[in-house]
Amino acid sequence: MALHAVRKPFATVVLVVRDAERRIVRSLESALNQSSGSVQVVVSDCGSRDRTVAMCRSIAERDIRVDVIENGEVDYAQAFDAALEQARGDYILAMAQDDWLAPGALAALERAVKAHDLELAIMALSVDEPMGSGGHASHVLRFSVEPTTDAEAFRDEVPLFMNEGILGFVRGKLFERARIEGLGMRMGLLGSQTAFMAAYIEDVERVARSRAPYTIWTPALRASMPRCTGCMSATMNACCSSPPHGTGSMTRRSCAPSISCICGRSS
Repeated sequence: MALHAVRKPFATVVLVVRDAERRIVRSLESALNQSSGSVQVVVSDCGSRDRTVAMCRSIAERDIRVDVIENGEVDYAQAFDAALEQARGDYILAMAQDDWLAPGALAALERAVKAHDLELAIMALSVDEPMGSGGHASHVLRFSVEPTTDAEAFRDEVPLFMNEGILGFVRGKLFERARIEGLGMRMGLLGSQTAFMAAYIEDVERVARSRAPYTIWTPALRASMPRCTGCMSATMNACCSSPPHGTGSMTRRSCAPSISCICGRSS
């Protein structure tokens, strides 16, 4: 069994999963093999019918940083909330079951958080697209945003974040756990990932866009969106509602009303 110092982790990585046996090991290892060992990973299962739970429990037996929750047939929000109950980290990093973290991503996030006392960090999204040759191409969705220091400064940046369509889902976001608990936030009560994001960013002050890449596996994203009526290749702006089990995507049109309403001043 791997031995790690017993201390409060910097971050708890929340992985809500269902039937994820094809890529769950890669997702878990990307979190556990970070240069920063100060991490807890909570796998919250939504009634998997394949080997997902067995595979995760096998890893948990060898690594005390991993906790596995079997929820039965529940939705994403319930599984996310169950993971929050077991989180020990100062921050919550939400991941999707088919995605992974670049090496050094957690260390970069920790440096940014400590440098700016952040309440929210939004990771750069690297979208992986398979190629016919058997390889894959990556497209990084990144733009420069200076860390904000007050609520008004963040509101000024909201249209830029909305333009990329990234405020409607929790994947690739680092949340301050004390803020979540202080606001009494639970996704099951709020109803959706978009509502959770809207509640979290209301009056938030210290926000930064991290250069640490968070990779999204595009085929898994598309497969989770059967109602999609037209997607821009390799982007998060899919024209559909947020799908279940941690692979949520939200359009500018669907996330804009609730986010702009909460923020109150964005156009």
